This record gives sequence, structure tokens and C-alpha cells, in this order.
Amino acid sequence: MTAKQAHTDRAHARLSPSSAHRWFACPGSPNAEAAFPNTTSVFADEGTAAHTLGEHCIVNDLEASDFAGGHVNIKTGKVHREECPEKDGCFPITDEMVEGVQLYVDTVRSLILPGDDIEVECKLDLTHIPGMEFGTGDFLRYRPSTKELVICDLKYGKGVPVEVEENEQLLTYAEGTAKRFHNRGLSRVMMVIVQPRCPHPKGPVRVWTIDALDLAEFRFKLVAAAEATRNPDAPFVPGDHCKFCKKAPTCDALRGFALKEAELEFADEPVSVADMEPAVIATVIKKADTLKAWIKRVEERAHQMALDGAPPPDTKLVESTSHRKFKDEVSAPYLADMLDIPEDDLLTEPKLKSPAAVEKLLGAKRKKEIESLVYKPRGKLILVAASDPRPSVKPDAEQEFA
Repeated sequence: MTAKQAHTDRAHARLSPSSAHRWFACPGSPNAEAAFPNTTSVFADEGTAAHTLGEHCIVNDLEASDFAGGHVNIKTGKVHREECPEKDGCFPITDEMVEGVQLYVDTVRSLILPGDDIEVECKLDLTHIPGMEFGTGDFLRYRPSTKELVICDLKYGKGVPVEVEENEQLLTYAEGTAKRFHNRGLSRVMMVIVQPRCPHPKGPVRVWTIDALDLAEFRFKLVAAAEATRNPDAPFVPGDHCKFCKKAPTCDALRGFALKEAELEFADEPVSVADMEPAVIATVIKKADTLKAWIKRVEERAHQMALDGAPPPDTKLVESTSHRKFKDEVSAPYLADMLDIPEDDLLTEPKLKSPAAVEKLLGAKRKKEIESLVYKPRGKLILVAASDPRPSVKPDAEQEFA
């Protein structure tokens, strides 16, 4: 079994299957997002690390637990059992990652029989759909004896539960895979989502199966949705799909939608919550996620403007409160030996206790013994109102990196 493409080498398609839920609903979003650079986040990088570990285990017939305490380098695609020899791109393999990835690996293995065609991190050709290029499937299995296709996707995020039914991303992967095996026939498609860190009523592994006719019907919807995005004047349609859109902070359609919905609570004379009709309460709850997502993106945009030296009017950057920490070279064994205290008393599993907690153990007369081992880091830069009593600060490279 071999991987066709490293997860870290994935390119960015204009109409990416992973964002199909958004451009199906909002045809204008791909044109708008094209103006923004491709960026990542610590959450996306963490997901990449989990996918890389899963791929490595499946391809090499290994267990995720074999790498507990090790590291993944998301830039090189290498998995290390211990420390990462490279400086950049390394993510620790935590117990949580081991557990989540092992569930994915076990699920994949349960789907394989001798004679199956297997592909991991597979690039799928979607050029037969106008405006589309490719997609990358986490795990694909085709069984010649039954002409059944299985698509399994690892969702490592824990913030938003992903539904498997009518999932545009998996259906688009199915369309690309069906093209690959069109000469061999296709009876049905089973789609599997493994989402180990986000609670769901149906559990962390969810399955949905359709037949070849259902997939053919989806192809018409896919062609229509892709075609709609090619219109230079394609409309913007706000909704819960806006959460991760790059255009969200500056999108007039989303802004108008958010302000209109916010009037339910933030009008000049807001309705008392106690007096709200049940239907109004239901509307507020239904729209809350979209409102929160829009506000968060506005805050992120404002913070970046301030870091760039141009904070929005009546705002400023200040340092948040920071807490004392032990210096990097201070370990529990070293501290236990120095203070003549059992090592277990210095640990809040699996980390060293805070300086304040250790001082409490020592008592007032001995707390000065650790003064030279402690430092107070600079606080994070946060954006606040100009009336905030804390002094404003200017960002520097060191703080931005931190």
C-alpha cells in the first residue's frame, strides 16, 4: 500500500472539495477568496499533523501508539518516534492525537479485504466538471468483486461536528473516484467520516451509503454549482457556511445579514429576553453561530490592522496580563533535587506546577529559593478600547512571533 501524495504537499484548487459546502451555498465566495493569500492556522496545522501520522501508520502497517511522545513535521511529512530533528514545522504527538488517529487507522483497516484496490492521500481528477481541477481523498477503497467504493475522511477538528449525509465534500470525492473506475463499474458508494474529538449523537464514526444512480444525480448538482461560481457577478449568500471564508471580515452580504439579525437584540430599545416570543428565541439561536463567526472575523481583522500599525479608530494594543513561569531549563527532577521535595509533589500531570503552586509547597520562608529559576514573559498583544487604562504598546517582531 502506498500513498499517492503527501498531505503536506496538497495544492490549493479554486473550487476545493473541502470548501464545497460553502461554494454550493454561496457562488460568489470562490471569486472573492481568490484575492486572499493561502494562509494556515495552528488548528489546520494540527489537523495536517494528525493526517500525516494516520497516513504513515496505514501505509507502513504501524500503530499510532508506536509514536506516542514523538513528533510530526508537517513541512517534510516525516514522522519521528522521539524528538523532531528539524527546527520548523514540528508538532508533538500527544495522547489525544494517538487516540484519535488510531480510531481512524482502525476504521480504515476494518474496511479492507484481500483483492481491494487501496489508495491513501490520493489526488482525484475533477477536470470533467467545468471550473474544477482536483481533490485529495484521505482514503479510498474499490472492491472489484462487488464494485463498491468506500471513501473515508478524517476530521480532526473538534469545534464543528461534520455530518456525513449529503456531504458535498465526500460526494465530490466520490465523483472524482467514480471517474477513475468508470470502466470497471460502480454499484454503490459508502462514505465514512471519522471525527474523534467532536461529540456527535451518532458517535465518532459515521457512515452513509448511496447507489450509483444517486451519485449520477449529484453530478448534475455539482456541475450546476461549479458553473454558478464562474459568473463574475455570482451572488454572495450569507449563512453558517461563512465561518471559515476568507472574505467574511469584509463581506457586505454577511455584514448586512449579521446587522439585520442582530437588531433582534441590539436595537435602540431591545426586547427584554423575558418578553421574547418562542419563535424569536428560536431565530436568535439559529443565527447565533453565524453572528458569532462574523464578529470573531471582524475582531481578527481589527487585531491584524493594529499589528500592521493602523489600529481601527478608538482602539489600541495593550499587553495582556502574564503569569510567572519556570525557565525552560528547569525540570521536575532538577527542582526536586534542589529543594529536597518528592518529584511527584511538583507535578500536575504531566506538567511542572506553576511557581505560585511550588511557593505554596515551600512556604513563605523558603519561596525565595526559586526566584532565580522564574521569569515573567511579556503578555500577548490584545486590542482594546482607547479608554482602557493600560498603556498602549507597539508590536515588535518578537511579540508577533510569540
